[in-house]
Amino acid sequence: MTEPLHNQWQLVAKGPHGEPWIVPIESTPFRIGRRDDCGLRLLADGVSRLHAEILREDSALLIKDCGSTNGTYVNFRRLGGVQHLADGDILHFSDQEFRVVRVEQGAQESDCTQMINPYVDVLDQLITGRQVVAHYQPIVRLSDSGVVGVEILGRTCREDLFQSIPHLFRLARQWHRDVELSLLFRDVGLHQLQLAQAKGLVLFNTVPDELAPAALEKSLVLLRDMAPALALAMEVNENAITDIATMRQVRQLLHAMDIKLVYDDFGAGQSRLLELMEAPPDILKFDISLIHDVHLRSSSSLRMVAALVNMARDQGVTVLAEGTEQAQEVEVCRQLGFELAQGFYFGLPGPEIPVME
Repeated sequence: MTEPLHNQWQLVAKGPHGEPWIVPIESTPFRIGRRDDCGLRLLADGVSRLHAEILREDSALLIKDCGSTNGTYVNFRRLGGVQHLADGDILHFSDQEFRVVRVEQGAQESDCTQMINPYVDVLDQLITGRQVVAHYQPIVRLSDSGVVGVEILGRTCREDLFQSIPHLFRLARQWHRDVELSLLFRDVGLHQLQLAQAKGLVLFNTVPDELAPAALEKSLVLLRDMAPALALAMEVNENAITDIATMRQVRQLLHAMDIKLVYDDFGAGQSRLLELMEAPPDILKFDISLIHDVHLRSSSSLRMVAALVNMARDQGVTVLAEGTEQAQEVEVCRQLGFELAQGFYFGLPGPEIPVME
């Protein structure tokens, strides 16, 4: 249960252009980390999901680390237990620096600054200015290594925003702009493919909030109008599939528009595969966790992977090995029955469009 503070405390930092980032601590416990419920969400590398907490003791504040990987620092010393905070203390959560500021009771309301997230304006500029570029990673047929398609992957043109795309999407989701960002990456990638008159299968990604059938239908109609001749396939992350009935609707909608359905990041687990087959995809991408060093797996582990591959293929699903990096992995995947593959072994994502069959 949170407790309101009678005195106003703030964490103050500098944004990417030196502008103030002021975060009021309005109640305790005040959590810092990457989780959605954190009062201060920091999506930078090195920050843990629940990194630290600020607590109250009478009118004073205390801070404790919550088992973070890279540590919490108070005045440049790593925090070992619980420590009182004073006005002017310097805090580091991994490499993210903040200063503790106490605003005395009786301060004018106009003196109290509201929370400013410096990345909001940068994110807005990125989306409205279409400051992204498309990269393409080849998808090959394992029988002869022929390039049969590409996956569209987005990158930013901004050095003052996260270069890690997962981190960028977490920021966009925090401000309810992840669908816009997803559509932007897709549009830019498809536009380049159209200009190049590319042939072959084109996979594009989605975020969970895109999957509501009514909203999805509108975006897919626009997509088909923009790229009527491309062989399209929409990827849905396995973790985003929580309602099989909805996925049946999505599958029907896609097939009506001649778009294939792809389930991405499929992990080990026969029970999950059986569930997914209630709304079977056209393509099932096996996650890199199953493919990495597959040639070093035990015979029982290989039999398990082979069984999953065969179960999918028996349902008419094309199986793709994702994350192939070594020749030995590729050969074993071929022997296990994978039909398609994608990974650094066949090509890194890049701005050049591979020649497809």
